[in-house]
Amino acid sequence: MEKAYSKGLLLDRLPKISAILSFVFITMALVVIEQHSPATGYELSLYDSLPAATWIFLVAAIVLGTGTIVSAAFSEKKNNYW
Repeated sequence: MEKAYSKGLLLDRLPKISAILSFVFITMALVVIEQHSPATGYELSLYDSLPAATWIFLVAAIVLGTGTIVSAAFSEKKNNYW
């Protein structure tokens, strides 16, 4: 009984944890962009001008956010995550 309750509690908290992690990843991407030296002239490619960590954090945030929305849309419980 205890295990089933804790599993249900974890599944209820999973969208919240995912949203918090998405926010942390976006914040980390902004920190990396802030610490990176600004462009001194015209940049030919935005992808080459920013470090790989920026793109990793942004892609992780997008994947977690999309997962949160899709899981909320198909969830049997009604919630306002999407």
